[in-house]
Amino acid sequence: MHFHKRTLLSVATLGMLAVSVVLDGSLGTKQ
Repeated sequence: MHFHKRTLLSVATLGMLAVSVVLDGSLGTKQ
């Protein structure tokens, strides 16, 4: 259970990071 929770947390963190990078790239391209 703990391992599963930590895995979900890691995936969520990576997802947020990827989203921010993509958004940053989109904003940079638009500007």
